[in-house]
Amino acid sequence: VFVNLTNSSDGFQALESGLVDVVAGVPLTLEGDVNETSTGKGYTFSIPYFYGDANGPLVQDNVSETPEGALSLVTREDDSQWSDFVFWVVSATFIAEEEYITQKISKDMVGVSAFGPSFVNMHRHTIGAVGNYGEIYSRNVESIVPRQGRNLLNSNPFGPQHWSFFG
Repeated sequence: VFVNLTNSSDGFQALESGLVDVVAGVPLTLEGDVNETSTGKGYTFSIPYFYGDANGPLVQDNVSETPEGALSLVTREDDSQWSDFVFWVVSATFIAEEEYITQKISKDMVGVSAFGPSFVNMHRHTIGAVGNYGEIYSRNVESIVPRQGRNLLNSNPFGPQHWSFFG
């Protein structure tokens, strides 16, 4: 069931009341992660799936709360397994694009065991249902906001740069 919410505060309140399990289009903020003002609770954010230009024509009040307008999916902090699941569903769309796996060849996604045997094919099913990040962007956003800047994969010249933390 989809619920139309008018702003981020409504989304946080809907999460807190149990009306919804995940909210889309919420700006990624430290405040929302630690102590969101309308509920006094902290929430878990997926990796951002869209970066708006804070000075661009599509930025609305709820997006301009962050300089880059980084939008994420948000879940309740007290359900870490569900939050992890949502995080990896979003991540799978980026991974599929990096690996050149499209909706048509979603069977090529690697199986995962982190969520038990019932969810081994979760990434395959995600990409089979909606496609990789590039396909999703092209289908839903490209005609309004051409894909550029932080909405592109970091693939040139050396691809994503990762480092491990100490310990």
